[in-house]
This record gives sequence, structure tokens and C-alpha cells, in this order.
Amino acid sequence: TFLERIYENLDEVVINSKVKKKASIPFKKLADLPQRVGDASSVLFEDKIYLISGDKSYLEETNRRIMEESVSFQQFLQRMQMDVSIERYNDRLQIYDITNDSWELSDQKFSKRAFHKVVQANNNIYSIGGKKLNVKRTRELLDNSIEVYSPKSNVIEVDKTNPHQAVNFAALSYQDNII
Repeated sequence: TFLERIYENLDEVVINSKVKKKASIPFKKLADLPQRVGDASSVLFEDKIYLISGDKSYLEETNRRIMEESVSFQQFLQRMQMDVSIERYNDRLQIYDITNDSWELSDQKFSKRAFHKVVQANNNIYSIGGKKLNVKRTRELLDNSIEVYSPKSNVIEVDKTNPHQAVNFAALSYQDNII
């Protein structure tokens, strides 16, 4: 078996409600991403954050805007043909160096996917599951590949058999096993 039950005794927990609460959480603005993406996945590995793939789509609610701005039905029909929405996914690896507060855009290309999970195990980074677009970008498909990236050698290996295709799922590494 991969998982073994481990029992741990925890010390007593004390909750103090007299601590003054902050109105906001302090934060530090970091360097901007080289390529802005959403629904990407990232992992911390040796003082760097590895962000892989993601959604680069630009979707605009053209119907509502055009209805509000059109003065005639003819103008409405003409403007309906000018839809600027585009759906696309990213295939790039972006690496954030925490010490230097800087991003690097790697030359490595992963599959174009979003809503996936990235997990670190065995000194490798695994990109699993998520969605990809078909060639015409008209349908979203589940991605059945697992990409294994080695930060040490800067090499990607692809396993085309993912037994559990899913989106927005939970995965983690425990004792160098992916759960």
C-alpha cells in the first residue's frame, strides 16, 4: 500500500479572542507575470515558483454592450459581426525567483491547458489533467496527458495515459507520492 495510517497526539489548543484584528492583510506587490494567465497551476520548488500553462482567453459580453450602444437594428446587426472574444490556453512555463523578485519566461513548452494541477514529487514537477481546446477552439476537452518536468535537467517527458482525467481537482504530494 502507498498510504499507511499514522496516529499523532496533538498538544492542547488554546484560542485567544482578545487579539486585536487587522482591518486588512498586509501584502507586498510582486513583479508582474511575463504573460498574464488565469486558471493556471503553480508549485513552490527550491525557492522558486513554477507556474505552468493557464487560460489566456478574452471573453467580452458583446451582445449586451452592442444592444446598449446601437441606435438602429441595422447598426446592431453590423456590430454583432465584430466579436472580439477569443478563447485560448497558454503553454508556457513561467518561473518566479523569490529572492530576486523577478520572473523568467522559460523556452520550455507544455501542452496548452487550464484548470489543471501541478504537483512536485521526486524532484520533478508534474502537470496533470485540466482542459484543452480542440484544433478549431470550439470545444473544451479533458487533457489525458501527464507532463513530467525536471527543473534540474530542464527536460519535459510526456505520459499520454492519465487514468483520472478531471478539472479543478485536488492533488498533493505525500512522501513523494502524488495523491
